[in-house]
Amino acid sequence: IEREVAERWREAAPVSSVPVALNDWIRRVALDWPLAACGTARGGLVLADLSSGDMLACAQDAHPSVVDTPEVRSAMRELHGEYDGNGVLSVALCGSRVASAGREGGVRLWRLDGDELVPTAELKVGALASSLLLPAGEEGPLWASFLDGSLCRWSSLGGEEPSLVVSCSAAALAAACCAPLELVAAATSAGEVELFSTRDGSPRGCWAPPEVGSARSVAFVRGEEEGWSV
Repeated sequence: IEREVAERWREAAPVSSVPVALNDWIRRVALDWPLAACGTARGGLVLADLSSGDMLACAQDAHPSVVDTPEVRSAMRELHGEYDGNGVLSVALCGSRVASAGREGGVRLWRLDGDELVPTAELKVGALASSLLLPAGEEGPLWASFLDGSLCRWSSLGGEEPSLVVSCSAAALAAACCAPLELVAAATSAGEVELFSTRDGSPRGCWAPPEVGSARSVAFVRGEEEGWSV
């Protein structure tokens, strides 16, 4: 399926469909096919099945839509620019396991139980999470990037302190993890992409594009012949 998707992109022949329609703006989305976790502008969290179009579960008040403080307003300008559409800041999904973060700070963990999203833990972190990652299966670690410049890993999710914390040179606006390379990458407000080891958090490199500005997204891409790219 990866080769088919790559070929569609190269040939500019994507397949368009609307499998799920909500009654709220979707601000963040995470995929684990055929499931999708959507964070909405009103602060809700929705889990849907894209193959059938069914909405499996919903936590309408997962997070506040707005937190109107000077600190949060400043952080939202750094994350979104001049237009802020409110709502959930980040979501991650792996099987029945969901993680979400909002403007109140910290990270909330959920699990699909029947037709409900049941809260299982709350990770108390004061900073705002810009990106959440569940890269290694249902029982794997959680990675989170924060607007205070920290990049954290929780190896077991019981509400305790993170097992690994690394510091970026500026606010981390997005993150990506590559398990085969044992690397995690952070895109920063300084316009750089910083790489760290997932084992011990040691720096593994830094890349800055020629254009000055914020780096707002990052991903690891595996080529057919040339290995991995960032």
